[in-house]
Amino acid sequence: MTRSGAHHVDLTVRNAHASRAFHESVLGFIGYRVAGPESRADVDAMRAHLLKIGATILDAPAEHPQYGEGYHAVFFADPDSLKLESVFKP
Repeated sequence: MTRSGAHHVDLTVRNAHASRAFHESVLGFIGYRVAGPESRADVDAMRAHLLKIGATILDAPAEHPQYGEGYHAVFFADPDSLKLESVFKP
């Protein structure tokens, strides 16, 4: 079975207002499908945005061949320390 994305994500958070602001800043409007990065440069730009909003970078943008050919991602934490990633896959 091939999967092309997530249907939805349900998170339990400590502070709904802070989490909503963080996720809207990183992902765009909550409740709508958001397109992922279209290039490695987009992943690098996401890192810059994350630093600007004070997010914790867990792993700087890099290639991760163990996840697939051309897999380029930045890993970061949300306000509840949940690990998230922004990834480009050609």
